[in-house]
Amino acid sequence: ASLESTTSTQKLGQKKLEPGISGPRPHFVKCLRRREGKHLSSTATVIGQDDGQRQHEDQRTMMSRLLAMLRTVGSLICLIPSFVESITVEESILDDVIPQGSSLCAGGGTTSYTFSFNPSPEYWANVNQEYEQSAFLAQMQHQDSNPNHTWSMRFTKGGSVYSLIGPYGQAVPPQSLQHSAWVDDVSYMGVAVDTTQNTLPHGPLYYIHQAGTYMKTSTYNSSIVYDSPAYTPPPFFSPNVAKHCGGSSCSFASWSQHAHIPTPFKSDVLSFYKYKDCGQGVIEVTQAFQNNADPNENNPDTLRYLNTPWGGVRPSSLSDILFSTPNGTLEVKESVQGFGSNDNPFLETTGGFTAFAQDFPTSNEGGPYTEMMPCYNDTQVKDHNDNLPCTQDDYNSGMKPLRLIIQKNNSCGNYNGPNGAYANKNRTGARCEIFSDTINQPINAYCQDCNGGKGFLFTNNRTGAAVEVLDINHWVWNGNDNIYFSSPNADYVTLNTMWLQGDELIVSVPYPMAEEDNLALAFVHGRGEAYEDPENAPGWLNKPRLRYGTTGASRDFTVFTINSQVTLGPGKTFIYRQYLI
Repeated sequence: ASLESTTSTQKLGQKKLEPGISGPRPHFVKCLRRREGKHLSSTATVIGQDDGQRQHEDQRTMMSRLLAMLRTVGSLICLIPSFVESITVEESILDDVIPQGSSLCAGGGTTSYTFSFNPSPEYWANVNQEYEQSAFLAQMQHQDSNPNHTWSMRFTKGGSVYSLIGPYGQAVPPQSLQHSAWVDDVSYMGVAVDTTQNTLPHGPLYYIHQAGTYMKTSTYNSSIVYDSPAYTPPPFFSPNVAKHCGGSSCSFASWSQHAHIPTPFKSDVLSFYKYKDCGQGVIEVTQAFQNNADPNENNPDTLRYLNTPWGGVRPSSLSDILFSTPNGTLEVKESVQGFGSNDNPFLETTGGFTAFAQDFPTSNEGGPYTEMMPCYNDTQVKDHNDNLPCTQDDYNSGMKPLRLIIQKNNSCGNYNGPNGAYANKNRTGARCEIFSDTINQPINAYCQDCNGGKGFLFTNNRTGAAVEVLDINHWVWNGNDNIYFSSPNADYVTLNTMWLQGDELIVSVPYPMAEEDNLALAFVHGRGEAYEDPENAPGWLNKPRLRYGTTGASRDFTVFTINSQVTLGPGKTFIYRQYLI
């Protein structure tokens, strides 16, 4: 770590080192040799300290030495013979840790990248726009003769993907939660857990986030853990320790942080990510978790539960989940429940990838919603929370489906959603008087990004003009005869010019796009082949699986994650190569 700047002879092709490193005498710095990493399929590998593929010293010792070197010399330029291209220490470290990718990822089109920040507020909720520059590390993009293969990605300081723009628009959620700017609702992020120390409900949470920490205070006592409403900006993003972009790829290393603070734990996790442009809309992603804990410590942390990655999409851009099957077909997942409430299929039961499409058609989509409207009579609602439609028995007993009839001119006023949720999603909200009967129960909806993000159409039976509605908080609120909803293209002032007294609004579900017109984003995760590999089997605790689900009212986030349950002790590295298409 005692390296000084100098100018070496041009005869050897040595270059002047970058300024800021001084000392009394020059030293010759030998570049680390690049090594050929094992070619991985779309699957995962656990590599131990004594792995024969890596003819190097213990990973932890190596990384401690190399990171100490980084702290001392910054982006030092290696001194190497003139016939070899100069590389930085950061590039050398990243190439040394991250294995080589597939030979099929050959590039095509134009790849560019920058470390200069340019704000993109149009994509983000007002509550967190100001923190984008703090999150930003780099941007990488691909230009293609086929516009459907053009994309742009932005990375946080921790190396996670915080923006992914394709021909379908922005895929990353809008960051509408006040306490978690780009540390949770992202498209590609690693999460590491020591399950033996994640002792809910009697102790603190042990979640190491590649992206950074939450802007809230976590509080614990003997029987409960909860997050205090205390809001503690600004955000703290996981520090970057190495970065390099060149050719058709960008690579990053970061010191991943515990998400819940304050915490009694420390993080010994180094996260490595490499994003390579393969051309034709394909991006190769190689992720590595390095457990840098000291094996001589008392009970050093062993990571047993990894999200590889934690991510997902913005359903207002990509509303449908398509699961691949081993026989080569696609299945649209209908009626997706909240995260944690769906099935958790093992990767071996899939065809190796999962896709998110704009509006994939199914046989029963589109058309009038009249028969599905909530059922009520003059005194009561059939079920004021579940929006149950009328059955024939209900009709026979005098019940009827709800109708939306405007009760007066200028019936609409402003509404920002529950706790400002609509405003945070940059959607205009309204409340309009539409109900003439008197009942003392609300008819709730709590339907956010209704119908998987497709929403409803409210069509005026007098004019035929339709208004798109994405969120409905209440079909009718208790005693005031108002509907509460959001629309992306009409505020309450506009609605008052469109809807007059006596107009009936016919509710329908938009017809889906044709299959061939859909754009999509696919995560290629493999089928968990490494679990059956004798070389890797001792490191696995369970078969890798995927989890998915919707989130709360304001997030515009469909979660998608791969769970890799492994035994990752001190000095070990977990590597997983995947693709985005």
